[in-house]
Amino acid sequence: MPSPEDWGPAVWALLHTLPEKVADGRPAALYIGVFNMIKLICSNLPCPTCAEDSSRFLAKISLDKVNTKQGLKNMIYILHNYVNNKKRKLPFNFKDLDTVYKKKELSNVINTFCRKFNTKGNMQLLTESFRRQIALKGFLKWIKQHAVYFNWRSA
Repeated sequence: MPSPEDWGPAVWALLHTLPEKVADGRPAALYIGVFNMIKLICSNLPCPTCAEDSSRFLAKISLDKVNTKQGLKNMIYILHNYVNNKKRKLPFNFKDLDTVYKKKELSNVINTFCRKFNTKGNMQLLTESFRRQIALKGFLKWIKQHAVYFNWRSA
């Protein structure tokens, strides 16, 4: 099984970039849809322990906390630092949210995420790998259906 150091940066880039790239003035339902995609991704991480831990964290989040761009950005920031704390890493700096993720091109972030997320584990983890492929297809379908609501270029 690949380590979180292999796929983690691509997952974090996607999780932070998705809310950043939602075009201004979008309805709360879109942000909740993004949150649901984040939950789908996190529940299918290549590390079963990571998936379980992040899913438990996300299950505690009230939808009224993630129905805006800033609410989603704050939630991902808190999740990122929750994980960093567990791994005894330095906290992620809140100021980096705008400086790093506004500059990203969403299509590049998604392509990198797809390459890293679609990892193959050993035969014992075949079921998880299959579930991850289904989750990835669901995410890509959702992104295509909602593409007009995102800013695809860097700022």
